[in-house]
Amino acid sequence: MAKGRHGKPQPKKGGFGAAPTKTKIVSEEAIFKRAPHTSNQGSSADSPLLLTLLFRDKASQHSALARIESFYESSAVEGQSNDANRFLTIDQAKSQKLCPNYEAFNCPISAVNQWLGQMFKCPDLVIATPQKEEESSIDDSTDQPKHTEKWWQTHCNEEEVELLSFLDFLGCLEDPANPIDKTTNGPQYLITSLASQAASSLPHERLHFLYFASKEYREYVESLYGSLSNKTRKIIETDLGMRGYAKHVWQDEFQAYVSLNAAEFGNPTKQECTPIKEELQQKQKQLLIWKHINTTSV
Repeated sequence: MAKGRHGKPQPKKGGFGAAPTKTKIVSEEAIFKRAPHTSNQGSSADSPLLLTLLFRDKASQHSALARIESFYESSAVEGQSNDANRFLTIDQAKSQKLCPNYEAFNCPISAVNQWLGQMFKCPDLVIATPQKEEESSIDDSTDQPKHTEKWWQTHCNEEEVELLSFLDFLGCLEDPANPIDKTTNGPQYLITSLASQAASSLPHERLHFLYFASKEYREYVESLYGSLSNKTRKIIETDLGMRGYAKHVWQDEFQAYVSLNAAEFGNPTKQECTPIKEELQQKQKQLLIWKHINTTSV
């Protein structure tokens, strides 16, 4: 098993010498770790990294993640099927009930970058021409680039700015205004929770990371989902649709919920979901990546 990194992330190469100030995120409990590769091909360096952030209060977490999460997994923006239409400005988001009652969030970092890309192209926003990275002035006392305001700060709320600044510090934010080639060991998947509810919320969110990180597990979930009767699948999909989940995350949500509660979708589905819960848990125990997540977690 590859040794994971546990603790505060290090500055990205060429970045600032200190992490951005965090007031809403419980920074001392922000971790990202390298998961062991689950096949004989490649090395642990190729495996996705998981970033777990804990927030001080529900309002701050919601403000930081609601627009991004809705862009990634929600069907709340009715009739909006493509990325350009699913992106909401701050003013547009005010009229939507985004992620109601969410206690935790999850998404690939790639979804954050896609969201940022749509923000940059949004015709309803006036994007200031950003200063190119190679033209940034250097602080002579530290030999580090001076901090300059990012173009997206004008179009984000305070909590989103804090989150994006931290992701930028880790080196995983792709700025469409400055599309330079770069390699990064930064995280590839983000899960968040309230610090006070981490013990109850994170097990569900880590299952989403497992689904993202392991092709073997995704294929196994697909086979189990396909074994459901039409009646049970219809009940589950109707339930997930009513909760606001977009179709492309249904199987992911199904495995995360049923792994922890066979009766999640009601008594009519419990009989079929009970053995599936046992099979999912057994499969999870067989995967090195799952063992690693649960032995080096918050």
